[in-house]
Amino acid sequence: MITWRKGIILASIFMCCSILVEAQSGRFQQVESLDARAWDFSKRLPLRGNWSIVEDKLVTPANIAREVMSIAPFPAIWNDHRLDGKGAGVATYALNVLIPDSLDSLALEIPSLNSSYNVWVNGELLLSAGIVGTDKEKSTPQWIHKIVSFTSESDTLKIVLQLANFHHHKGGGRNPIYLGTQDRIQSHFNWVVGSNVFEAAVLLLEGIVFLFLYRRMNKPVILYFALLCMTWSVRSIFSNIYPLALVFPDFNWQWQVKIEYITLYLTVIWAALFFNILFKEMSNVLLSYLPVALNLFFIIFTLLTPAAVFTRWITIYLGIAALVILYAVILIVRALITDREGSWFLMSTIWIGVLLFGYDIVAYQGSFSYNIVFLNIGYVVIFLLTTVALLFHLGIFKSKTVEKNFLTYKDLYGSDRR
Repeated sequence: MITWRKGIILASIFMCCSILVEAQSGRFQQVESLDARAWDFSKRLPLRGNWSIVEDKLVTPANIAREVMSIAPFPAIWNDHRLDGKGAGVATYALNVLIPDSLDSLALEIPSLNSSYNVWVNGELLLSAGIVGTDKEKSTPQWIHKIVSFTSESDTLKIVLQLANFHHHKGGGRNPIYLGTQDRIQSHFNWVVGSNVFEAAVLLLEGIVFLFLYRRMNKPVILYFALLCMTWSVRSIFSNIYPLALVFPDFNWQWQVKIEYITLYLTVIWAALFFNILFKEMSNVLLSYLPVALNLFFIIFTLLTPAAVFTRWITIYLGIAALVILYAVILIVRALITDREGSWFLMSTIWIGVLLFGYDIVAYQGSFSYNIVFLNIGYVVIFLLTTVALLFHLGIFKSKTVEKNFLTYKDLYGSDRR
């Protein structure tokens, strides 16, 4: 029999164990912190690293402390970190950021996330994209790059992010949320948007000019370059920061994603046809037109299926695109090996373009964050350099040193080639 003394002792032990378990549980439930008190806020602070997370549940800031939380990296693609490899579902992230007392006005820069979100800071809902819901019917996706300014009287920013995805194959996000002063965030945002609009405008103008030039000269190489410029111009406002959504936030998300993907496929088609003519004596007919057939298939598939389906196969497509890039590199190297004097200008331009497109693909895979301004300016430079080289090749630009400094088809493929 248990005496009353033994009962008191057992009860005491039980209470102590309960307190220890509760304390241990509370420690695991503590929200992850990022100490930014020594950060130089003349630069943007990427909120990258470990965040606290509540899986499969949408939690408000008022209730976040009551939840059992685990630790997860952010940004991250859900498919890469979940055991089932699926990107559909919901999650709530939380992070406490310790900031200097001297900061008055702050701002967050939030990239497009898959595929809707709510963001609170210190209990105040600051920003939303789409409608966050617990299933497909209750959710509305939206891809948009946003910034929001706010002030904080506390030295700790308690950030809560609700994220929902039921419309895209991949959930989560590739790029981090940035914290900074209002001036710094606004300045960067202006640069990003401005460079994107500049890229779209320049390439559209180029495409129109070369279409008129094609009507006069009737050379297919001009037509393919014009279509390449115009397609990339459209793509630039339907990708990365999605400038179109800033002007038309209610634009249909499904069609926004379809146009982003279709313009990528069309770009590869025009580039393949352009390369086929440019290197017709070196290229293989089957290998040249195979990318055209494959991309036509992907265009039809994208038009006939929802985003949750056609985005599932983008990894396979990027593998095909990588092979196309490799084939283009091989052609360039062969051209350089058999090159006469003067081919380096055009060849170097195409080489840089291939590398830049490769960087775009690798960044899209999530290997590292986009430098969007670098991409926008880089593409403009590549298209402009290719324009100059093409105009010299067509004989529209002439100089006394043309034969020595610029590539012509006759140089590469003349009958007297050694």
